[in-house]
Amino acid sequence: MKSQKHTKKKRKKIYIFLAIVLFLVGSSLYVFFSLGGFLSPQDKLEKSDVIIAISGGDTMARTDEAIKLYKENWASYLLFSGAARSGDVSNAESMRTYAVSKGVSPSKIFIEEESTTTYENAKLSKDIIEEQGWSKIILVTSPYHQKRASMTFNFVLDNNIKLINHSSSDKYWSASMWYRGDKNRNTSFEEISRVIYLVFTKNYSTEAK
Repeated sequence: MKSQKHTKKKRKKIYIFLAIVLFLVGSSLYVFFSLGGFLSPQDKLEKSDVIIAISGGDTMARTDEAIKLYKENWASYLLFSGAARSGDVSNAESMRTYAVSKGVSPSKIFIEEESTTTYENAKLSKDIIEEQGWSKIILVTSPYHQKRASMTFNFVLDNNIKLINHSSSDKYWSASMWYRGDKNRNTSFEEISRVIYLVFTKNYSTEAK
């Protein structure tokens, strides 16, 4: 009798142990496969005042996506943000020139040409946003950069402006396949480390591009 009770207790402990292991493994896998989606939050599009595309990464893809949204009438204006990567012409100016070549009226485009970091993108864009009295923006950047960019913009704008996340496509990185290849993994881990740093320190002004 005692032997049977002992066996039942032993089995119960084993079941509990297996359940805990399965829970931990399942949770770990969920977190692992959800990382891409965490870095690349996407919001339902809403009619907004302006579409802001910040340079960096695949700047052309970001520009193309912003132009596409503008032509679909999601906003009345475009704002391109970014200093020169090299030479005398800023990224923002190059983005504007390209947009005009695609049929966008120059009168519908604003540029900010001084920013070299995501924080500066937000801070210097804020001046234009406030001058124009805009209250809702669509933020376009590369998918792996979307979380950090939105955190930075929300911090700088102090949540007074509604921000809608909408990423461009990327040649290599995707939310579902963030772990495929060394380049994608490195990009993902670098971004998540920066996000964690911002969460705990709030030192947005010292973060890298």
